[in-house]
Amino acid sequence: MVYNICMKTQKIILICFSFLFLANVNALALSLGAGGEYEYSPYKNESYNFFPLPIIKYDSRYLYFNTPFAGAHILKKEGFELNLQAEYTTLGFKADNHTSNMRFLKDRDSAVTAGLESVIWGDYGIVKLNLASDVSGNSGLQGKASYGLAKTAGIVTVMPQVGLQWYSARHNRYFFGVSEEESSRSGFEAFSPSASAAPFISLAGLVNINERTSVILMSEYGLMPSQIKDSPITDKNKNLMFYLSFAYKL
Repeated sequence: MVYNICMKTQKIILICFSFLFLANVNALALSLGAGGEYEYSPYKNESYNFFPLPIIKYDSRYLYFNTPFAGAHILKKEGFELNLQAEYTTLGFKADNHTSNMRFLKDRDSAVTAGLESVIWGDYGIVKLNLASDVSGNSGLQGKASYGLAKTAGIVTVMPQVGLQWYSARHNRYFFGVSEEESSRSGFEAFSPSASAAPFISLAGLVNINERTSVILMSEYGLMPSQIKDSPITDKNKNLMFYLSFAYKL
């Protein structure tokens, strides 16, 4: 498990600095820091996974980065953005890390997704719509729609959010399905889920300690749809994630 986390962290770091090199970053627009994410694993015999993250934030007229997102602004004006966005996702598992029947399954590799995101904001709140696909071709499409608010009091900004997460049948079959071949090796019943959609809620807090230093804390809770929780290789009925980051503006 430690090896798996290190490899994922190395990939995130590589993506971060590749983007910054291409962006020709102006240091005055750059924030650096560190953080981490605790994620409730849906798979059997796994509980929480921890992923350390290098925090890099940068936003210009054309390019932006905010770990684990990177992208280009197709259209950016007051109250609206349309972005081409890439994201490194952490869902997946390594069969060799298991001693149960899970070791007879094929690995489910984490993905880098790419797609379109639109952001609309105003006094009424913030609406985000995202549709992306795994660039490796292992898993399929995923989409997300959310509505949130931002309320500031002193140095603290609180951001509640509600939304809907959608996954295509190909995505669910890759990460949670069991093929006939895997079934014969592992003893798990073959499983081929369809597309799914489920609601989620999140709460984030931003603390501006001073003009340059900030802290972000976030928690997200989501219901797990039957297409995932009924899989023989999962044993959870919810998604839960905690995130913490410290950033310093150069």
